[in-house]
Amino acid sequence: MADETTAERVIAVDLGKTSLRVGLFDGAALVRLTRAEGAAGLGDRGAAGRLMEVFRELIPPLLSTSTGTAGIGGIGVGAAGAIAAPDEAAALAHGLAEEFGLAAAVASDAVAAHVGAFGGRPGVLLIAGTGAVAFGVDAGGELHQIDGWGPDLGDLGGGSWIGRETARAVLRAREGRGPQTELDAAVAGAIPAETGVMRWVANGTNPSRRLASLAPLTLAAAAHGEPVAAQIVTAAIEHLVTTTTAAGGAELPVAIVGGLSEDPFFRGRLEAALVRAQRNPFPPAGSPLEGARIIAARTGLPQERHIHRARRQ
Repeated sequence: MADETTAERVIAVDLGKTSLRVGLFDGAALVRLTRAEGAAGLGDRGAAGRLMEVFRELIPPLLSTSTGTAGIGGIGVGAAGAIAAPDEAAALAHGLAEEFGLAAAVASDAVAAHVGAFGGRPGVLLIAGTGAVAFGVDAGGELHQIDGWGPDLGDLGGGSWIGRETARAVLRAREGRGPQTELDAAVAGAIPAETGVMRWVANGTNPSRRLASLAPLTLAAAAHGEPVAAQIVTAAIEHLVTTTTAAGGAELPVAIVGGLSEDPFFRGRLEAALVRAQRNPFPPAGSPLEGARIIAARTGLPQERHIHRARRQ
């Protein structure tokens, strides 16, 4: 059983590629929430230092709403890329502890999301957002990560993948190498004609997020029966089901989070496909931000070896 810290107040951070949320919690109650644009995460060398600049701006206003750091038990962070870059995750934990004089815990956004969804219990969490990853914890506490390889190698079925397939379908149609599609007009409405699809992607500071911004267009078109969009969505769901089933056995419950899961059409199709694959999807108990809160407030979690902690300075 995980141990609770004596202080109830903690700061929790949910850092994804698309959005960043920083919350002050008093027990399980969210006292204040700040939102900002997402960041690239911890995958690159020196990422911890760059993220510290962001946190120096966002965290102090939360502290000003209470009595400074008095009574705050720590900071918990769920950040993209923490599993693949443990040195950067550890550096961020130590940087936070030194900067704010609080115990700090840094884990992958997938770990934080799993903790929030299952409260440390076994299960398979499918994160279908800009990227895609399934994170399973079995009855023995073993962790299994499937996909989450990033947009260049994987994240199959995620928002960036759907956006990329959408852009490719439009470009193929314009060149006469693929069927004509209503997605052409939808994409043209989202991208300035003078820029063009290829330049629009190449000139973005975060190409994955740019491509993911096309995914809602594809989901809407598929919901209305547009055949090319429907094919893309069907392929995305097949990828996500394969990823989920590889992360754990049929005895484990499945929770789905992420931006794609907020689309009723897509979620309904995905849940039905999981049921056909003999998996049991259910609503997550808590959010990734709440998972970051638990990581800050508790130790001894099954995911502990994937959490980087630094003592209060």
